[in-house]
Amino acid sequence: MTTMNGDSSPDTEVSLDSYFSFLNSNYQEEMLVSLNALRKSGEFCDVKFIVDDHEFPAHRAVLATCSPLLFDMFTKGDKSATLEMFKLKDIDFTSFEHLLTYMYTGRMNVPPEEVQPLYVTALRLKMDLASRACANFLAAKLSPVNCLDIRTSLLDSEFRRQLDQYIETNIEEVKNTKQFYNLPRVQVEVVGADDNLLNSSNRHHLFELVLDWAHNTLDSHKAKIDFITEQVNVLLLSSDNTLQNVTDTDEIENLKQDEVVQDYKKLIRRQSGLNRGRDSVDSNSSSNSGGQPFHKFSINPETPPIQQNEWTVIACYRNAGHTYLALVMLNGKLAMISLHFRIPQLSPYNSGSEGSESPVSVGSQPKFNMFDRHQTLNPLPTMNTPRCGFGLRAVAGRMIACGGYNRGDIMGSAEEYTLETNEWRPLPNMMVARGRHATAQLDGKVYAIGGSDGHTELMSVEYYDPVKNSWTLVADLLEGRSSPGVAVLKGKVYCIGGSMGQNPVKKCEVFDSDSNSWKRISPLNTARFQAAVRAFKGRLYAIGGSDGWNCLNSVEVYNPEFDTWEFARHLNVPRRGAGIENVNGKLFVIGGSDGTRSLESTEVLDPEDGIWNFGPPMTACRANVGASFLEGRLFAVGGFSGKHFLDTMEYLEAASGEWSCYTPVHKTPDLPCDTNTSSDVVRRTNGENRMRQNGSTTNGSKCDVTPTTAKIIIGH
Repeated sequence: MTTMNGDSSPDTEVSLDSYFSFLNSNYQEEMLVSLNALRKSGEFCDVKFIVDDHEFPAHRAVLATCSPLLFDMFTKGDKSATLEMFKLKDIDFTSFEHLLTYMYTGRMNVPPEEVQPLYVTALRLKMDLASRACANFLAAKLSPVNCLDIRTSLLDSEFRRQLDQYIETNIEEVKNTKQFYNLPRVQVEVVGADDNLLNSSNRHHLFELVLDWAHNTLDSHKAKIDFITEQVNVLLLSSDNTLQNVTDTDEIENLKQDEVVQDYKKLIRRQSGLNRGRDSVDSNSSSNSGGQPFHKFSINPETPPIQQNEWTVIACYRNAGHTYLALVMLNGKLAMISLHFRIPQLSPYNSGSEGSESPVSVGSQPKFNMFDRHQTLNPLPTMNTPRCGFGLRAVAGRMIACGGYNRGDIMGSAEEYTLETNEWRPLPNMMVARGRHATAQLDGKVYAIGGSDGHTELMSVEYYDPVKNSWTLVADLLEGRSSPGVAVLKGKVYCIGGSMGQNPVKKCEVFDSDSNSWKRISPLNTARFQAAVRAFKGRLYAIGGSDGWNCLNSVEVYNPEFDTWEFARHLNVPRRGAGIENVNGKLFVIGGSDGTRSLESTEVLDPEDGIWNFGPPMTACRANVGASFLEGRLFAVGGFSGKHFLDTMEYLEAASGEWSCYTPVHKTPDLPCDTNTSSDVVRRTNGENRMRQNGSTTNGSKCDVTPTTAKIIIGH
C-alpha cells in the first residue's frame, strides 16, 4: 500500500491496483520501425554520413546509443548544427548500410560472403554484440581456403586466438592453397647456427628473432616490406642470440673478403637510396583539401588496431633439411618467411670443440669458415614443366630432360640446362611421347628407352644428338616394358627389368650401337621395376625397385664376363624410383619411395667394404627423380614429393656437404663424393642418419615441399 494525497488528506490510502496499467508489447519494435522509416525518408535526421560517395541520413541519438565510437565522434562535433555531415574513410559502404539497419531494427540478414567486411566494420564501430555474432559465424565456417583472407582483417583478440590455433593445426592444408603461395615472401639464410638450434622447441623462437630483425630493419630504413622481400637476406646469428645483417659485421674477417657479401652490401645501399627517393616523393604528394562542407573522420580508432603494427609468428614447420617456413604478421601484413640454416664448416683447429656459442674469431683462427661459398644468392631455375618418371642425362656440358608425366599426362617434350647460361631451354620434341622410361648416354648421344605412352608399354628406342639437335629412332627392344633400369657398360646399353602392365619382369637386354640390335642376357634373380641401375667398378648394379607388391632394398650385381647376376649388400631403406649416379668412385642412390611416401634420404656405397652408408639428405622428398652429374656436381631434378609434381632441382654442395637450390659459382668444386673427401662427408652425415633410422626421415620422411619455383625454397 502507498499513501496518496488524492483529496489533500494525509490519511487517505489508495491501492496500486486501482491505477490504470497498459503495456504495448510491440512498442519497441514499432518505434524502431517508425524511426527506420523516418531515416529512410530523411525526416528529422540531424546527421548525414558519406561513405564511398553514398549518403546515409540518420538520427544522432539512435546511432550514439549503438556505437561508442560514433558517440565519441558526435561529442567532438558541432552539437548546434541543424545537419552535421561526416565523411567516413576506410570503410565498406555495404557493411555500414547493414549495420545502420541493425541499429534501427536489431536484426541483420546478410549474405555469407558479406559477413567478413561486416565484422570488420562492426569491430571498428565498437559494436561488440554485432562483431561477436559475425566472429562466431566466421569461426564456424573456417576452412584452409578462407582462413588466411580472414586473418588479414581487423580482429578482436579472442577471434584472433581461435583463428591462429586453426591455422597452426591445419597448416598442412593451408600451405597448399593459392592464398598461401600468393603471400609476400621474406627469404632468409642464417649463418652461425648449429644443429642444436634446429630442434622443434626452438623453431618458434628463431622465427621471432627474424621478426625482431625485420622490425628493426624496416624501422631504421623507413622502408616498406618490399625492402626485405626483393632478395635473399643473409643474416648472422651472433653469440647473444640476435640476428644481424652480414653487411653490418665488418669486424669478421671472413665476411670482409667474401665477394658475395660485398655485392650484397652494394645491393642494400642501392635499394636504400631508392626507398629514400620514394619516401621524398610520397611526403610531398599530399595536398590540403580544406574547404570541404563536411568533417573527414577515419573510422579507425585513434589507437591503431593491433594488426597495423602486429609482429607475430602464427605457425611454423620444417620444410626440408635445414629449411623452415613460417606464416607471420609483418607490421600488420600477412607474409611468409622461408628460413634456411647454413651450418658452417668447422675449422680444422676447432673441429673437436663443443659448447661454444659464437662463430666469431677465437684468437687468430676463426671457429667457423662461414662464407667459403661455392654458390651464389641466386636460386636455381626451374624446368619449363614439372616432370616425374622422366629421363635425365648429362652430355656435352648440359643436362637433357625428356618425357615423363605430370598429373598423368605423358609428355614428349624435352629441354636442356647449362650452368653457363643458368637456364632451361626447350629442345625438339621426342619422336614418341613417353613416361616411366629410362635414359643412357653413349657416344655423345642420349638414348630414351622403352616406357609407356599412357596405354601400352613401349618397345621403341630413340636418341638425341646434341650436334644435330634432333631425335632419331633406332632398333626396338625385343620386348616392350615400362620403368626399366638403363645403364652403359663397356660401350653397350643395358636395359634391366621393368614391368608389363602390373607385372614386374626379370628379362634383360643389351644394345649394340654398331649393329643396331638388341639381344637377351641372363635375367635378374628377382623381377623388379623402377630399380636404380648403373655401371660401377666394371659391373652393373640393379638396386631396389618393386616386385609389384613390395618395395625392395635388395641389390643384384651383373658380371658381363660370366653373364650372371649375384646378390650384394642390401640398402638400409627399401626404395623404388630412386635416382642413381656413379661419381668419383662412389655410387650414390638418392630419394625414391619406400612404397608409402617419397624420400629425401640418400645412400652411398663404399667400394672398400661394400656397405651402404647414409649420405646427406636432400632438401626435398623426390620419388621418380632424375639424377645426373654435371660439371663436378651431383644434381637431383624433378620427381614427385608425395603431393606435388616438381619442377625444381638441387645439387650436392661441396663446402657444406648439403644439398643446395642456389646457383653454384661457375667453377668445379671438389664434391663430397670425391675420393679425397667423400668418406668424411659420409661419416659426418652417417651418424645423424643412423640416429634417425628408426624415425621418419630415413624410412621416408613425410616431407613438405614447395611445389612452385626454386625461388620459393630458401637456401634449399
